[in-house]
Amino acid sequence: MAEIHVPEEPQSNSGNDEANASVASLAHWSFLIGSVVPFASLIIPLVLINTVGKEDDFVKQNAKEA
Repeated sequence: MAEIHVPEEPQSNSGNDEANASVASLAHWSFLIGSVVPFASLIIPLVLINTVGKEDDFVKQNAKEA
């Protein structure tokens, strides 16, 4: 008797993409945070580039834009 193999569905990492989009938006929100915390508009994007940006190009590009 023949065996039937069902291919597995590729798992999407949409949760990971959504988390990266949230981190990337933090870089842009740092402009408003900078009105409360001095130099936050410079510090937050630099921290994001050096931490999450090393692993994710989307976050790195958004932090550079901010």
